[in-house]
Amino acid sequence: MRCRCGAPGDRTICAFDYCPTCAETLLGPIRERVIEREGLEGVGIRHGVDRPDHGAGFCDLRCNDCGALWVGRVGDPCAYCENSLLRMLTWQRELLLDVELPEPSDRRYAQSVKAWADRLARGVEAGIVTEIDARRAWSRKVVAHVAA
Repeated sequence: MRCRCGAPGDRTICAFDYCPTCAETLLGPIRERVIEREGLEGVGIRHGVDRPDHGAGFCDLRCNDCGALWVGRVGDPCAYCENSLLRMLTWQRELLLDVELPEPSDRRYAQSVKAWADRLARGVEAGIVTEIDARRAWSRKVVAHVAA
């Protein structure tokens, strides 16, 4: 697949492919604000017995930041911490596309639809969703209600 810029996309973020430069442009500011401030860069510390069944030097580990448990080598990076940014972006994408709107007869409907349109536009600008996905969600939620 190709990145939006036309370069080969070798990183998948929220189901979209990005080249390393565009991925860093998207993730860099978020990583600085979320990952580095919150300390989600944990490593494994010994938390149990040796696990020779997994290989030499393997043991039960616990992340020094988030507390996740796994089998690995002391000092291995925590996969849960490493993937926290991608999980957050995926979760935000789901929240953005699957919104609960009031019924069209509700007096809050117009205001809710406008607020959601603004959030969708910001989500497209931020690269959390594509314009096509935003339009599909809009058609499913708003156009379908108006046509019915």
